[in-house]
Amino acid sequence: QASNRMTEMHVCLADAIQKDNRPEISNRLFRSNAVEKEILRVQKLLKNAKLAWMFTNCFPNTLDTTVHFRKGSEGKPDTFVYTGDIHAMWLRDSGAQVWPYVQLANSDPELKEMLAGVILRQFKCINIDPYANAFNDGAIPDGHWMSDLT
Repeated sequence: QASNRMTEMHVCLADAIQKDNRPEISNRLFRSNAVEKEILRVQKLLKNAKLAWMFTNCFPNTLDTTVHFRKGSEGKPDTFVYTGDIHAMWLRDSGAQVWPYVQLANSDPELKEMLAGVILRQFKCINIDPYANAFNDGAIPDGHWMSDLT
C-alpha cells in the first residue's frame, strides 16, 4: 500500500511539473518578448525537467504578478512593484526583483522602459521621504501611519 502511495505521489508530481502555473496571458501584468525568448532558450539548455519547469514558472513571476507599469502625468514611465504580502513597494526589494531582467533590456524596448519606470518611481519615493523603506501606490485612506512625522 505504501508503494502505491509513492507511485501516486510521483504521478502527481510529474503532472504538476508539466502544468504551467503562470497566470493566463490576459491576466499577466507585464509581458516581455525578451523574457519569453529567454525562457525558451534556457528550457533547451536544462536537461532536468523539474528544473526547466521551475525556471519557466519562476523567472517571469515578477513581471506576471507584481509589476504595475504605466505612464506618469508627464508621459514618463512609472513602474510600481509589489514586493511582499502587502501592496507596497520596498525600495531595496523592487530593485532586486527586476534585476534579473536588466540583462535583457537592450533587446526589448518595452522592458527597458519598464525598468526605467522602476528607477523613476524609486526617485519619486525617495523625494517623498528619504528615510522610508516602503511606499504605497498613492495615498491610503485611514492609514494609521499617515500622521507619522519622519
